[in-house]
Amino acid sequence: MNRVFFLATVLALVAAAGTAPLAAVEPKLQVTLAGHTDVVYAVAFSPDQKLLASGSQDQTIKLWDVATAKETESFAGHKSWVAGVVFLPVQPGAAISAGLVSLGATGEVKRWDLANGKESPIAFAGHGQLAFAMALSQDGKVLATGGIDTIASTIKLWDPATGRLTKTLEGHTNFVSGLSLSASGKLLASSSQDRTIKIWDVATGKEVTTLAGHDDRATGVAFAPDEKSVASIGFDGSVKLWDVATGQERLALGGHNLSATSIAFHPDGTQLATGSAAVAAVQGEVKLWDVMTGKELATIQGQTGTVFALAFSPDGSLLAVASGDNKVRLWQPGGK
Repeated sequence: MNRVFFLATVLALVAAAGTAPLAAVEPKLQVTLAGHTDVVYAVAFSPDQKLLASGSQDQTIKLWDVATAKETESFAGHKSWVAGVVFLPVQPGAAISAGLVSLGATGEVKRWDLANGKESPIAFAGHGQLAFAMALSQDGKVLATGGIDTIASTIKLWDPATGRLTKTLEGHTNFVSGLSLSASGKLLASSSQDRTIKIWDVATGKEVTTLAGHDDRATGVAFAPDEKSVASIGFDGSVKLWDVATGQERLALGGHNLSATSIAFHPDGTQLATGSAAVAAVQGEVKLWDVMTGKELATIQGQTGTVFALAFSPDGSLLAVASGDNKVRLWQPGGK
């Protein structure tokens, strides 16, 4: 066989394999973490995925040892339910994460020291009234929160190392329901009850584009790892994929029968996880989707309450599901 033809054939096969549809998967429940006394609204893995943080209506943040499923720490200090948690990256030469940042629904932002288990003296001004969304850049240099100040819906950008407010972004006409920073940290996506998704330039604080297409309130948003796509969910159960460069809707997924409430990309970008509300006898469920085709790969049931938050571990081997039944479940999503 001609060498050039052979190489071209190999490259074509590799390219085809990279875009081949994913096969259906069978997620398996690994463990259920029980310890909160009320609804769990937020979950996040530590960078080394040894720890999981969960935030709850009970106004506490709990740390869990992923390997043993044991609670290792509980932080109390918020005046309302904990709406968001993020781990700061590990600093050079350090053994553990530089800390944890949490968001309270009444607008306060707190930082916690993992070395001593206490609230850090670093203070954030927070939001004036309410706050429900938070995101951190991969390098840990930009923290974004979404809330309400007086009567205006705002997004605030912070330096998590100092607590300094760097920018305030305004443009949404209703409260911000979700935030996601791109892998490079250059772009921020926000979802809002005004039914739109906005893309922002982090350096300038300027709006880049508005993605309009949800027929009801947009309830969450997530940047794909390659930054080329953004996924969003709606109160009507819809799940959409958007092209960041063009601002056009790329794909509408089958969605949920009830409101979509949470969203997360697998670290390799091939899968999308979305969660839904629970009503009466209908359980909250998680759906896994093939990002390329929009095909549903699996439906995860077992959460007796609404699925309020989702988080993949850094290596993609685990999916944390925060539920209205006061528990966090760790699932092996399968297919990897």
